[in-house]
Amino acid sequence: MLRIQQLNHLENGYFAKDLATMLEPYSIRTKTRQYRYAIVPSSDPTMRVEMTATPLQNDLESLSGAVVVIQNPHTNESKTIATLCKSHQPQTNPPAMPILSNQSQLTCLEGKEFKLN
Repeated sequence: MLRIQQLNHLENGYFAKDLATMLEPYSIRTKTRQYRYAIVPSSDPTMRVEMTATPLQNDLESLSGAVVVIQNPHTNESKTIATLCKSHQPQTNPPAMPILSNQSQLTCLEGKEFKLN
């Protein structure tokens, strides 16, 4: 879903706010037997989108992720980067959202980190 947000930003210049509308062309549901997916309000929705996958079963890990727009200071070109954080053990609360470092990298404060750049 983070990849779909990256694609949406590339094609339209913004992140999708409505998860169901964003996923419809891909036949992906916002809720399965195992997870409920959501877009989390961001402090700057034009530059960052945050998403969660909350498990509906107690034996599954939870996930959180973000896509952000960064600019190359030398060329002024912008691009998106994405990172997914997965809890180390089963839990129903998603891990903390990844944070953007001064080096323009997204980093998970907790959980396993998966870069999607």
